[in-house]
Amino acid sequence: MAISLRIQGALALVCIGAAACQTTPELIGRDTQTINGSLERLNPTDVAVAPVRYGAAGVSAPTGMLRRAAQVGLTRRRYSPLALSLVDASVDAAAASVADVGAIEGNVLEASYAAGDLGEDAVLELTVHAWDSSLWGTRRRLDVMVEARMVDPADPFGPPLWAGRLSKMIDASGVGGLDDSGRRAMEFACSQIFQELFAKMPPRATDGASDLDGGGEGSFSGSSAVDGGGGL
Repeated sequence: MAISLRIQGALALVCIGAAACQTTPELIGRDTQTINGSLERLNPTDVAVAPVRYGAAGVSAPTGMLRRAAQVGLTRRRYSPLALSLVDASVDAAAASVADVGAIEGNVLEASYAAGDLGEDAVLELTVHAWDSSLWGTRRRLDVMVEARMVDPADPFGPPLWAGRLSKMIDASGVGGLDDSGRRAMEFACSQIFQELFAKMPPRATDGASDLDGGGEGSFSGSSAVDGGGGL
């Protein structure tokens, strides 16, 4: 009888442990590495989302969806993203200028968004380092590495005000099913990317004050804490 009770007790503990593992929520932002600069101190309002860049040859991603998802993510952190049409019009103007110079000098140059063209307070630069969609058609999963950098238009090549890099498998299998075009699922996946990336971006202080003075410069770092500001 004592042996039977011990076995029953052991089984109960196993069941409780299994249930706990199944119900533990995943911490948003735990897969994001961050660099904390002076974003909180600068406390920008208007942010321009620059065109997406690729960090490796052969990488392809839905750049329009990513930029729109980044705008929504910035709004949730209380920043005011500028209309993408304004940013793109600036790029088009630069392209026309570059075309004129190229025609004169016989060179082929690439136009890009120039920080500060629109009088913005900060620029969000997005780089897609990896975008593996080999499981998208069958399982609606993406293996991605995306980097976001907030930079000061007054010093666009200096250290970032804040930066985050996400490397994660994004699961959108529960959205839209596998028989539709996949657009809703892809929009959801892009939204998830910026939920993760911006989980630890300091929100804009709407009262003009900040509780922290911004971290130091350095490489991407990690920590177990997940909050609105500090590193992983």
